[in-house]
Amino acid sequence: MLKTVFHIFLTSVFILAGSVLVSAQAEDRFPDEHSRRREAPPPVGVREMLEKMRIDKEKKDYDEMLARGEDVIKLADQLEKSLGNGGGQLSDVDRAKLQSIEKDVKKIRSELGGNDDADDEAKETEGPSGGLTVSSADSSLKSTSAVLLQELKQSSRFSISVPAIEASNATLKLARFLLRK
Repeated sequence: MLKTVFHIFLTSVFILAGSVLVSAQAEDRFPDEHSRRREAPPPVGVREMLEKMRIDKEKKDYDEMLARGEDVIKLADQLEKSLGNGGGQLSDVDRAKLQSIEKDVKKIRSELGGNDDADDEAKETEGPSGGLTVSSADSSLKSTSAVLLQELKQSSRFSISVPAIEASNATLKLARFLLRK
């Protein structure tokens, strides 16, 4: 009996000593593989490749924005010609062009850093001032879209152009005015 009590006591002492030694180990000494990767910066070649990819993406986005501006001018020109031939009435094709203009100008404005303001939407529901007609709005749409493209070409892909955002807002207001008529 004494022998079994001694074996139980000795076993419990070894278990207790082993648990104390295991708990004394620092967790920082053996970090897992995931945290080691996070701490080490990527190699120089990988960083350079990522930087080149980022620059290429920015160039591509800027070129796409310029292409959208040119599309807006083309659509506004086509719209002006069709309104001149159609007696000032908008057809379904003209409305589709206006919707495409609106979509492109919204994308341009968001890429420039502009956004919809609640004040702008409230002013649009009241309608533009000055008794704007469909034909005058159409010619104004063409001129404001030309100003928009000019401002886009003058700005760089590294800056936020306030005049370009204002031109996009003016173009967007005219397109929305024409869509409601």
